[in-house]
Amino acid sequence: MHNQQHFWKALPFFRLFFWLLGGLLTDQFYNPSINHVIAVHAVCILGFIFFKSMEIEWALKYRLLLSGMIAVYIFTWGCINSNLRSNLKVKTTSINTPFLLKAEEQKVSYQQQKWIAVVYTMNGNKWQYRGKTYVYFKNMKGEKLKRGDLLYCNASIHAIKNTQHPGEFNQESYSKMNGIFYSMSLDHQETYIKIGNDISSKGDVFLSIRTYMIDKLKRYIQDKNVLGIAEAMLIGFKNDIDPALNKTYVDAGVSHVIAISGMHLGLICVLMNQLFEWIFKKKYLSLLSLIVTLPVLWIFAFTTGASASVIRSVVMFSFIIIGNNISKANDGINALFGAGFMMLVIDPDTLYDMGFQLSFSAVLSIMLFYNWVRKLVFTKNKLLQKGWSFVALSISVQILTIPLLIYHFQQYPIYSILNNLVIVPLSSIVLIAELMLFIHPIQEVNSFIASHIITTCIQWMNRYATVMNSLPCALVSFPVMSMQMIMLQSITLFGICLFILKKKSHLLWMTCISALLSCMQSLHERIHKASIQRLILLNMRELGTIMHQHGSLADTYVFGNGESTSQKDIQRIKFIARHAYIDEIQFKKMELRPMVLQNSKSDTAIIMMGNNLQDAEARVLLRKHKKWLADGSTKLWKIRRWQKDPQNLHLRLLHTAETGPIYLDCKDFHRFFRQK
Repeated sequence: MHNQQHFWKALPFFRLFFWLLGGLLTDQFYNPSINHVIAVHAVCILGFIFFKSMEIEWALKYRLLLSGMIAVYIFTWGCINSNLRSNLKVKTTSINTPFLLKAEEQKVSYQQQKWIAVVYTMNGNKWQYRGKTYVYFKNMKGEKLKRGDLLYCNASIHAIKNTQHPGEFNQESYSKMNGIFYSMSLDHQETYIKIGNDISSKGDVFLSIRTYMIDKLKRYIQDKNVLGIAEAMLIGFKNDIDPALNKTYVDAGVSHVIAISGMHLGLICVLMNQLFEWIFKKKYLSLLSLIVTLPVLWIFAFTTGASASVIRSVVMFSFIIIGNNISKANDGINALFGAGFMMLVIDPDTLYDMGFQLSFSAVLSIMLFYNWVRKLVFTKNKLLQKGWSFVALSISVQILTIPLLIYHFQQYPIYSILNNLVIVPLSSIVLIAELMLFIHPIQEVNSFIASHIITTCIQWMNRYATVMNSLPCALVSFPVMSMQMIMLQSITLFGICLFILKKKSHLLWMTCISALLSCMQSLHERIHKASIQRLILLNMRELGTIMHQHGSLADTYVFGNGESTSQKDIQRIKFIARHAYIDEIQFKKMELRPMVLQNSKSDTAIIMMGNNLQDAEARVLLRKHKKWLADGSTKLWKIRRWQKDPQNLHLRLLHTAETGPIYLDCKDFHRFFRQK
């Protein structure tokens, strides 16, 4: 008990992180009254003022009350901050007035030019910052866009909305996590005018370094597959990486190798500390780590493009380096939670970023379990012990990250540990060789040694990942589960392993309780699934699709010709069904003609295959109901043309391309399905 109290007291940032996390999650899932939360927050502030006026003896006597008030203050502050961020998202609207674009970064796109640009709108006599946008150039001719170019545009720019189905990539969440709120397309050069370039000297320095690195890699590396991986590993530049090769690394569970992650920053720290050990005495190491390592990490971050994920990793490592150099027990873990606390304070949405979750849990897993796993095996052979230490590192990383991978991807690469044991050391050699390529002044050494090492190691990595993915059971699929279910099952499994090793009775009790809670959670989810009765209008391009779901069973009605219904569409529908808690699905083909599904209780109707309707026919049909729903079987441009008809101004016309999948009570449409 004393050790537990000491552990709690030794980690002040853990306590702050715990209460802030509780406030953020409470607002997200339970949505308490913001007025009540603000009232409690104000009471805490008054309590602090009261304690400030008390004598020191009385303040010490009621210090537990003061600690509780601090916890409640941080908890309510988390609720308020999360609520304010949610309201800010709702206020993001489209822009229909002329605006100014400043090109910032070109992104990977295989069919058209894609850029991230800063948006400014005129407010009085000044240009006002409105956020960032994706810009797609479909028919751009002549001079290509450059970083810092200013474009005066007179086109529509739309706020990014999540129109994907459950389980699919959430473009809105990912974009807003990176500060991007809009999306637009420039089809013709007449819609914009290039008026100059406004790249800052600071940005020009980092861009020049980045361009110099890419050009030098292209000079010494001829193989395109090797070049793409080398650029991604060194500075996170993925424009040249082959999509199939990128998927190979993802399926092998080593995608962190080709993304600027904690592994790269950790390797930089290790190399610099090793260099200091060779040159200076150990007593100077702490000071040098702070003076030299931290600036190098931040310069590296801005050179790679300063993406949100990289900045989070640098902040986390900065806290860890500072914490470790204080030379106190538990400072590494405390610094990690300090970094997490600061990132959540700055941006509460960071909590829902998969990159933050995986990187944070990986570092925490190493700090908690590495020494314990390493001590399971001991040998006097130093080489074997070093090898086991690396194996222990790979195992310890997996302990806390496996539940997150299963939750986000519903699959896990079985050979992930073996893949990391081979590919991570090779990638470390590649990174060292790439650094040598830029530091070493002799060109012959770079050409014959460094470039050869880079090419050979990356080719080995590519072949090894491909071979491992071709083995049987390389990827194991899991059913869609809630985070609560995954955590309870993970605790149960972890408790069983600990009980086998330690033979402690309290571990057995913990395992039994978590197993019981897991069964109760499973029963609750089964009851919830059985009670689902709904109609889902899917957002499928060029294809009309309706799911009629009763519990875990669903009939899927597909509207369109047989040629347009590809195997890829069928697989996507099955994927969506899994995330809609559907276990069995039956496909039913519908006629290739316009069809209306009428709601028996409200003045709402669904129109399918509306492309075949003439405007005159549509005008007569739309008068029958006040609210109409349409999906991919009716073109969006046709819906917008109907909306412009003066006779339809009083109607509501919703399209899944703009709203995402639409959920309806199926009881109001049972008459239609009984007829079919």
